[in-house]
Amino acid sequence: RLMKIGIVVKQMKTVETLRSATVICTDKTGTLTENVPTLQTIITNQPWTEDFANTLILGYFTATSDASHTAQAIEKHITASFGGTIVRSIPFSSTRKFGSATLLLDGTEHVCVVGAPDILVKHIRNQNQREWTEELINTLSRQAKRLLLLTTSHGPVDEHLTNCSLEPIALYVLENPLRSGTEEIIQYFQSRGVSIRVISGDNAGTAQAIAIAAGIKHTDLVITGPEMDLWDEDAYKERVPAYHVFARIKPEQKERIIETLKKTGFTAMVGDGANDALALKKADLGIAMFDGAGATRSVAQVVLMDNSFGSLPAGVNLADSIITNIELVASVFFNKVTVGLLMFVSLAVLGFNYPVSTRNITLISYCTIGLPILYWTLWPAKSFSDAQSRSFLRKILPYSVIQGTLTTIGSGQSLTLATSSLYTGTTG
Repeated sequence: RLMKIGIVVKQMKTVETLRSATVICTDKTGTLTENVPTLQTIITNQPWTEDFANTLILGYFTATSDASHTAQAIEKHITASFGGTIVRSIPFSSTRKFGSATLLLDGTEHVCVVGAPDILVKHIRNQNQREWTEELINTLSRQAKRLLLLTTSHGPVDEHLTNCSLEPIALYVLENPLRSGTEEIIQYFQSRGVSIRVISGDNAGTAQAIAIAAGIKHTDLVITGPEMDLWDEDAYKERVPAYHVFARIKPEQKERIIETLKKTGFTAMVGDGANDALALKKADLGIAMFDGAGATRSVAQVVLMDNSFGSLPAGVNLADSIITNIELVASVFFNKVTVGLLMFVSLAVLGFNYPVSTRNITLISYCTIGLPILYWTLWPAKSFSDAQSRSFLRKILPYSVIQGTLTTIGSGQSLTLATSSLYTGTTG
């Protein structure tokens, strides 16, 4: 049944844990939004031209062998070509949020630095250029745009941009639209009392705008990875549960956030990228997209074959139904146990022999337990109780004890009447 709705589970217990989550952490790109972005516009900084910017960024992609969805989206929409020479390069890193390439064009050396605008803007020394970049970041991030900044450096570049002076060349504006039905899925989980947290490596404004568009609650406060680097262990325990949007988060920070949230309740993590693997492994339940990185699929307990967050509600409903059937069967079974125990005690006190033989018990079990199990297997009952409302025993014991007591009283009365009739007939 799970396979029919596009969900693969690696362990049988996962069926139960699907409905147990009280916290769901989700990546932004590829989970809440489509995985493949589209290039919307290129904003150049005067006096640079768009053709010059495109030539540089193509050279950077070639030098760093960047085959990401972002690179593909940009290459798809530009017609320029790179005919220069590659001198050296520093590949893009999700930890640094930038990459670099030194290119030789027409005898002139250009040191390109490409990455997250809010990371690179700190190294723009010219006041006017920095303000131009910051204004674009603030405006476009609130519109949930994904931004990539192309800059050149006046001097060599290292992995920490030590003493670098950058000049913005162009800002590439991309968009990852929300996946179809995301708002309904978020509403479904929040109606069950599940807390949704967005953990993203993107800009804070973009992550917040996507969270708001998806209908996630409590998105008024956003915390970033650099801010969290200043926290100690006590601060993590106290502050992490208060935030629902985490931006500019490194892979190791994702893992630490998940570890902290697990102390507040059963925590699931949904992701698709290699940088989500640590968090998925740490979570109580890891959920990966089929088209995501192999590392995420290998550590996840659940794989969504259609790459859609939208199949989860159907999986949770099925898990609810399975647990409900287990509760129904357990109630019936404990009812039989209760009847047997109460009848044995009451009849022993009254001096009667136990009237039911082993053969009788077997026949009763076929009718009271076997047939219901067969029925609920073929036609599962739909869930009619909140997943987190009560414990297992508190759900099944009231029915078992009350019904068992009533059955015992009725059976005892029948036995008393039958015995009295038999005694009266014998005496006569």
